[in-house]
Amino acid sequence: MEQVELINLPVPSTQQVKEPVFGDIREDWDRVRFGIGDLLQLHPHLTFRPEDVYAACVAGRAVYWKAEGGFVISTVEIDTFTEEKTFLVWLAYAWEHGNDNVAKHIEFFKRVTREAGIKYLEVRTNITAMGTRLMKTGWQLDHMIYRIEA
Repeated sequence: MEQVELINLPVPSTQQVKEPVFGDIREDWDRVRFGIGDLLQLHPHLTFRPEDVYAACVAGRAVYWKAEGGFVISTVEIDTFTEEKTFLVWLAYAWEHGNDNVAKHIEFFKRVTREAGIKYLEVRTNITAMGTRLMKTGWQLDHMIYRIEA
């Protein structure tokens, strides 16, 4: 899938629950870089560097969302064959683990996806427990990727 520049995403509404908001990754880089570094240590199969995430956000190919308990980096991907758009939660990080931050903000990201005219919201993980939790809340498993070094 190709990535597309993110433009014209809706501004988050104000509700009782504090929703994620657009952030400027340059302002929060030291803290965000730490979170990305932590994710890369936990998941060494990931191929990007923290600076790649920074560059994608600054160039408008990804969006940095600030949340009370952490942050999300999202992108929009376009299917090469159908041209359907998918709102991808590329990275999600919680400053304190175990607070179920994904569940707290999923309705927000579903709304942003719909309001941007995008059909699908997607997360990718190799954490089995996360997949199990998502499946219990209406998510569907689309595909799995198995890899071996040749």
